Formats: sequence, C-alpha cells, structure tokens
Amino acid sequence: MKVLLDNGHGENTPGKRSPKWSDGSQLFEWEYAREIAKGVYNQLRAKGIDAELLVKENIDVPLAERARRANEIAARYGKTKTLLVSIHCNASGTGKGTGWEIHTSPGKTKADDLAQVFWDMANRMFGGTWKIRGDWSDGDGDWENNFYILKKTSCPAVLTENFFMDNETDCKFLLSPEGKAQIIQLHVDSILKYLFIALVLLVGTNIFLFKRLDSVKKERNRLDSNQAALLSDVEHYKTEAGKNAASVLRLELTKNELEKKNKDLTKTVDDLNIKLKRIQAATTTATKTEIEIKTKVRDSIVYRNELDTLLNFRWRDSWIDLRGTIDKGVLSAKIESADTLHHIIHKIPKKFLFFRFGVKAIKMDVVNSNPHNKITYTEYIELKK
Repeated sequence: MKVLLDNGHGENTPGKRSPKWSDGSQLFEWEYAREIAKGVYNQLRAKGIDAELLVKENIDVPLAERARRANEIAARYGKTKTLLVSIHCNASGTGKGTGWEIHTSPGKTKADDLAQVFWDMANRMFGGTWKIRGDWSDGDGDWENNFYILKKTSCPAVLTENFFMDNETDCKFLLSPEGKAQIIQLHVDSILKYLFIALVLLVGTNIFLFKRLDSVKKERNRLDSNQAALLSDVEHYKTEAGKNAASVLRLELTKNELEKKNKDLTKTVDDLNIKLKRIQAATTTATKTEIEIKTKVRDSIVYRNELDTLLNFRWRDSWIDLRGTIDKGVLSAKIESADTLHHIIHKIPKKFLFFRFGVKAIKMDVVNSNPHNKITYTEYIELKK
C-alpha cells in the first residue's frame, strides 16, 4: 500500500498562522504540517511502509498540482492500493475553537473507513482531555467537505485538522515536544491500523475467493462427472471366475436432484422413515434370473393317444414368469425372475431427549421389491482413508 502524506500550505501562503503569544511563540501551519508529515514519514518508512511526501517544497504548491501528483502516483500503484492523508491545523477566527477533527469528501466514500480509524484513535488518545469533534449525522465521525484535495484525488483521501492554532491552549500543546510526538503517533498508529485491517480484509477476501473458486471447480467437476454417467450405459461383464457382474459410473446428486430423478428411491427412503439429509449414499440394482429347464417327466403324465403328447403351461405374476411344454415325456421350461434392490446408506444421529446431533453410526438398509425373494445376507464395508 502506498501512503501519501500531504503537508498543507507553504511559506508563501497568506495567514495560516497562530497569533504571537505572550511568550513569543507562534505556529506557522506550513512549517508545522511539514514537521509532522516528516515525522510520520520517518516512522512509517522505519516500519517498512511505502510512504511518500507529496510536497517536498517549502512553497505552497497549488491544490491542482497536489491532486495531479497524487493521481499520477495512484495510477502507478492502483487507486485501491494508495491512500492520502493531508495534514493541517485548524482555526476558528475567534480563538474559541478547540479540539481535533477529520474530513472526507461528501457522500459514502472509500475514505470513510480510514477516517473512522483516525477518529477512534484520536478519541482513544485525546478523548479524556481534549474535544474530539465529529459529525455523526451520517453514521460516522468524519466531517464531509468539498475540499479540493479530497474531491479531486482518485484514491481514498482524508484531511486532519489537528487542534486550533488560534486557541492558545491548543496551540501551546501543538508546539510542545509532547504534543508534536502525540500528533505524529496519532497519524502513524491510525495508518498502521488501517493497513492492518485492509490486509486482514484482503486475506479474508482471497481466502473466500479461493474457497469459492474451489467450490465452483468442484461443482463443475461434479456436473461433468454426472453428464458422463448419464450418457454411459451399464457395463455387463464376467469376472475372471466367470461370475456375472455389472459396473456403472457414480452419480453425485443433491437432495433436490435426487427427489426429481429417482422418485422410486425417494419413496423407499420415505417408507424407511429416513430423512433425505441423512443419506450418505444410495444404490439401485435390478436383477433378472433366467433358467431353462429340460428334463424327462416320469409317472406324471397319462397319455391318451399319440396326438395328445404336447402340453403347454404358463404361470406368472409381476415378478416371476414360468412357461414351458411337455412333449413325449420331456419337460422344457423357462423361469424368469426380476427384482430391484435399493441400498440406502445413511447416518444415525446421537439422541438426547428430543435433540438429535452428531453421528452415532453409519447404517445401510437394503430393500428388495420381489416378494418371492428373501435377503439372506448383506454387508457394508467402508475403507478408512
């Protein structure tokens, strides 16, 4: 972050000075602003902050030139990576004004956060002794004014009015070694705190964006994987041992997607009184059994004549189809049996009174559709990673 320090006015600026007090002391704003800016600059640089004095001359550089310099630097470093602090002393014209204040341009601007950090720091440092002036009509403590250096700069910019130089009490504090050190410290601590907050926000934003990008990438991969699964067919094959087997690509669905795609599976889950949000995985397998039988029939058929030796038979329901013939003492039959298996893997929550929390166990429920079939054994194994 580039920090620009604007020391207000110049040695040729009319007025802009305190009265000469009875002890002969007098504050010249241009001189004081340069001393404070230089002190802030030295401390920031010592802490590794890229600070720069916007005006190195003693003469009063026109505001348009100051804004041009600031905008040129902001263009090189980036508007959001540059901030400007213009340092001044206040005056009321009556000698009765007192306290510290900070200004931004009107409206909600990016400088508001910087100004609030300054205001809070000033209140912490001086609030017990001095008046910290603020305009809270818009929800923050800064005063909003159309100061040229604030309006015409492209980067966040604030202007500090460091007490009233025409108030003798304020002015004597400003001129004291203790007062100068505290004004410098106020600016250094405020800038450092703002930069720290900005860094934390930047890191937080980057982490959020990284996680968001990672989430989008995972979602894209999920959709790509699902598309491939939907476009592929079930692969039927035999194992090396000659057993029938089938493989299919995984579908990774959300709760809403599952409800829309597989209503039969969703109904099975409802029948088991399991909440969809607790499902970890689910599989559906359809099986079909086909058996062809050909055997001699003994002592079961009475032949009336040679023309009545071929008999046809068939029995079926929704799940089994048995059909065949008996011809000359030989039974030829075919049996087909179909079934659908649903495997529901879900989480069993821990219970305490009416509360459910955490995970007590992972359970698999298997449901078959064919009433003639009986599940004799099932096992669920999850490999630990």
